[in-house]
Amino acid sequence: MEVGLSMDGAAWSNIGIGAMGVIGCLPFSFFIDRFGRCPLLISTLTLILISNMLIVIMMFLFEVTKNVVCGQLLLIPICIYSLLFSAGPAPLSIFISAELSSISI
Repeated sequence: MEVGLSMDGAAWSNIGIGAMGVIGCLPFSFFIDRFGRCPLLISTLTLILISNMLIVIMMFLFEVTKNVVCGQLLLIPICIYSLLFSAGPAPLSIFISAELSSISI
């Protein structure tokens, strides 16, 4: 709400960011099967770094200008970050626990 969204707009934005996390988990599981975990992690972590830089830049621009459009455009790199994190590092905990256990268990 501090970036110029109404209460309803902030709630719907929060739902959208959460939906990006769910959407990110589904298709990238096929990517892991086909190409492996290493290329997925390298690409998503690189893109997460870029999206974090965009978030910082957009937050700085909003703080300096107090322009509502800059604040609302901040949602785009946040959604991209959520999508990339759910596609790359987030499901890693599932794979690691499965790989640490033997097949007989």
